[in-house]
Amino acid sequence: MKNLLKLIGVITLAMVIAFSMTACEDPVVPEEVGKLTITGFEFDVNGYFVMADTFDTDTDGEAFSLFAAKRYSTGSQQMEFGQIINRRVSLNVWEGKGGTPVLYEGDEAVTFKVYVFEKIDDEEPEFEGTVDVTFIKGLGVGEVSSLTGWTP
Repeated sequence: MKNLLKLIGVITLAMVIAFSMTACEDPVVPEEVGKLTITGFEFDVNGYFVMADTFDTDTDGEAFSLFAAKRYSTGSQQMEFGQIINRRVSLNVWEGKGGTPVLYEGDEAVTFKVYVFEKIDDEEPEFEGTVDVTFIKGLGVGEVSSLTGWTP
């Protein structure tokens, strides 16, 4: 009899857990923000490394700065450049509006200055260019233009 009561208790507990799990709503996962994809690089720069930045004004006329890289460490304030693969690179974008940079969530038209490095540890870029991007909820795509120093 004791074993039967234990078995009923275990089954009841399992049913309560199962029903409580199915009754919970799925957690809300926020949309990705702070993403920039740059396309249109020449094939000869596949494997090169990229970072980008801008100093501009927002729609309210206030100054702001954005920078784009693959990763950024707030502790060491170092960034890891993104690598060009198949003539494109995807970067995270941070806003440097006072204090610790945060992933960009804005809706602005921005011109970035793009820096292309042959090696990840180069201190000076091989090429520089621009990319015009219109962000929507922190997401933007643009094609690189006017790479200086580039001879195809």
